[in-house]
Amino acid sequence: MPNTTTAEAADFLELKAAAKQFRAAITKYRQGNPGQPKGLLDGTPVPIEPSLLDGARLIADRRVAFEHIPSHAVACEVGVQTGQFSKELFEKYDLAELHLVDSRLDKMTVAYEDVLLGSRVFKHEGMSWDVLATFPNDKFDWIYIDAAHDYAAVKKDLEQACRVVKPGGYVICNDYTTWSWSEGVAYGVVAAVNECVNERKWPVRYLALNHMGYHDLAFQRPSTTRPSHDAA
Repeated sequence: MPNTTTAEAADFLELKAAAKQFRAAITKYRQGNPGQPKGLLDGTPVPIEPSLLDGARLIADRRVAFEHIPSHAVACEVGVQTGQFSKELFEKYDLAELHLVDSRLDKMTVAYEDVLLGSRVFKHEGMSWDVLATFPNDKFDWIYIDAAHDYAAVKKDLEQACRVVKPGGYVICNDYTTWSWSEGVAYGVVAAVNECVNERKWPVRYLALNHMGYHDLAFQRPSTTRPSHDAA
């Protein structure tokens, strides 16, 4: 491990030993119990119905994916963190409106010009599903969800997101995975998203890969009033 301090090397060895113990415990558990240990799953993932994947596209990166979604959109990011990603999208795709939703907006490290705040950029602080509940039906061209990752929270976010996205609009879910290796916790994103897609019969438009395994999945509300902007 070049260029590491003694403390960093010690931390790495401790983490490596913990991971080894974790794998050994899982192996021992599975020898006497079929299936996955319940503590490693949040929700029960079900496969997406094959017909909802017709025309779905595999994309190399989430930034590339937004090239397949209309510019000058009315958009919402749920779970802002530092705000770097949302500002990049705002500037690159000339968003008409960007609504930033987070339980703590003081974590943002980016700033917007005063003239934009309240006219094109709007900040909303609070629990994501409660904030989404304040928006009218059919408001957004796309919603990007990257807030709490437990099954119950994602399910509540999706329920509101599907209400406030326009016909033909997109719901995009970050961290489409069942397990966060960096945190060592189960994610309920796959279970909640797959259930939502299957129940509503809304087609999946793309899976954007992430080199660390935190993928994005986007699905589209069917449109009966205007042509769909198909990512395929």
